[in-house]
Amino acid sequence: TPKPSSAASDVYKRQGWGYVLLFNEHRKLCCGGGPDYTSNAMELMAIRKGLEAIKSTPKPIRVFSDSKYAIASIFHYAEGWKRNGWRTSTGTWVMNRHIIEPAMEQVRRLRASGTLSAKWVKGHSGVTYNEVADRLAGLGKKRFSERHGAMEHEELAAAMDWANGWLP
Repeated sequence: TPKPSSAASDVYKRQGWGYVLLFNEHRKLCCGGGPDYTSNAMELMAIRKGLEAIKSTPKPIRVFSDSKYAIASIFHYAEGWKRNGWRTSTGTWVMNRHIIEPAMEQVRRLRASGTLSAKWVKGHSGVTYNEVADRLAGLGKKRFSERHGAMEHEELAAAMDWANGWLP
C-alpha cells in the first residue's frame, strides 16, 4: 500500500479550517474541523470547501490564502500530479490527494465559467478577511470535538460576536 511522505513539522492532530466568501454585499462564513489532520491539510480544506460553496458566477473569482503550499498544490501542481499518477516529481505519493483532487475539479469547473485566480497573503499581518478565516479555523477546531462537522453561517452567528469588529 502506498505511503505518502511527510514533513517532520506537519504533526497530525485535531485541526480546523475556515473561509469567508464575499459577493457584493453578501458574506458567507463557514468553518469545520477534523481529527488527525495536518495544518497543511486544513489549509487545503478551506480552499476546497470555499470553492465548493460557489455555485456559479460570471464574475472573476479571487482566492486568497496565507498558505503557499495550498495555493501551489491546488492551482499549480495538481494537474501534473494527476497526469503522473498522483506522484511528485521525486516519485513519492502526493500528500492530501483526497483533498487536492476534489479541489482541482472545482478549479476546473469555475475556470470554465469565468476567471479564477489565487493569491498568497502573509498570515497574521492584518489582512482583514484572512484574519477572520484564521479565527474561523480556530473555532472550527474547537467546535469539531463537540459537533463533528462543519458549521454554516447561521450557526456561527451567535458564536462569532467577536467577528463584528473585524468585518467591514
